[in-house]
Amino acid sequence: MNKVPTLGVELLTEMLQIDSQIKNIEGINKMQNYCAQLLKELGFEIQFIKNTQINTAPLLVAKKWGSDKENVITFVGHSDVVTSTQNVPFKIEDHIAYGAGVADDKGGLVVLFRTLQKFLSKTSTHSMTLQVVISPNEETGSIGFQNLFADIGKESRYVLGMEPALQCGSLINSRSGNRWYQLNIKGIEAHAGRFGHPFINAAHKLGNIIAKLDELSDESLMRRVNIGSFRGGNGSFNTICGVAEAKIDMRFKTFECRDMLHYRFENILKETYANCPYSQRESEAYYSVEDDCPPLSFKEDENFDYLYEVISRIEGQPVAGKHAGGAADINYFSTRENFCIDGLGPIGGGMHTRGEFIDTLTLETRSTAIAEFLNRQNLSKWFPRSELCQTNVLTN
Repeated sequence: MNKVPTLGVELLTEMLQIDSQIKNIEGINKMQNYCAQLLKELGFEIQFIKNTQINTAPLLVAKKWGSDKENVITFVGHSDVVTSTQNVPFKIEDHIAYGAGVADDKGGLVVLFRTLQKFLSKTSTHSMTLQVVISPNEETGSIGFQNLFADIGKESRYVLGMEPALQCGSLINSRSGNRWYQLNIKGIEAHAGRFGHPFINAAHKLGNIIAKLDELSDESLMRRVNIGSFRGGNGSFNTICGVAEAKIDMRFKTFECRDMLHYRFENILKETYANCPYSQRESEAYYSVEDDCPPLSFKEDENFDYLYEVISRIEGQPVAGKHAGGAADINYFSTRENFCIDGLGPIGGGMHTRGEFIDTLTLETRSTAIAEFLNRQNLSKWFPRSELCQTNVLTN
């Protein structure tokens, strides 16, 4: 790399030449190194963190220290994408760009780097510490790094997520959390025509549980219990199902809602019976939590209001913060004390499809607005976390 590209489209073109589809670890690693080089040339210290749980490319964490090492602003993005450049070639028609991961999340990374270029080109010194975290496996849940994300969140005053903006142009000021349950039911397999022999139908019990779980959903509250898949038995007509399983996805806006759903889930398991009519033996139900992503809760913040105003002024249309039902890496960074916002990437659509696109004009408008946000933080007085916590206690 001879120089840092100065225009968003140039940078985007270089990124889209790297195939970093979720199964292409070599390509993701190349993308991580590409981003690290850009950050290094902008004055960041680079750290790669190995995944000790599963085989992925390393996590990239970069930091540029400010005069105040406790006032940390963390940017969050990812280099893995769902589709492949082999199947979804990069192209630009007028100012609309199409390609593999062009919105999610390579366009977001372009906005991130253009933001830093613009801010640092006009700022010789800065008070806040800038930090960048780029995941190699966000599309599969960033397994192996979630606890580290939570620790980084505790050290951050602001966390800025570079996921694409909503198609209407709005940012994301809250996200649903999700919890995934692997539910297994064990009964007693038997021939369906043999009366007098012990049996417990695991599929019948699972069906009753699913019916009760369905009653927990409430779209008006953005609360949803979804059965992603279920299966059981040995595939025959005349065998009583001895084992059954289901994958359950629960979505919630608040921690309180999450806890309520879990409580109801456990009660449903306890109160749904399937006994052998001969021995009175009870079926067994057991579960494991496969993913536990906290909600990103909405918090009022005047600096985010300022960011909305700046984007609206630059783009000539009103921009606000809205809720998104899907979870993202930023959920793991959220704490009661810090302030998080997502959807700071470009305006686009068609995520995870062959038609994924972005409006390249918003690579510049969004990065200019976020650079102004950083400049405002650089010039404003900051209260240490201890004072913020004390203030929160007094006002809650």
